[in-house]
Amino acid sequence: MSATAEERLARIEAQLAGLNQRLDEVVITQLKDHGKRLAVLERRQVWIGGWIAGAGAVGVSIGAGLTWLLKVLGGM
Repeated sequence: MSATAEERLARIEAQLAGLNQRLDEVVITQLKDHGKRLAVLERRQVWIGGWIAGAGAVGVSIGAGLTWLLKVLGGM
């Protein structure tokens, strides 16, 4: 192997190591971003669940109030 071939091989190995490092950085960044997106979706689901429960409680209260009102008005 001539010195030129050895130099080319060393450059290729350095480029490969750099590419490997870059791929590692990209994968780690993507995993972190994905984790953040999942956390946002989970918080949103909790918020929606709370909103639905609150709306259900209001609906039950309105229904009970209307039932009471109809009983009162029906007794007149």
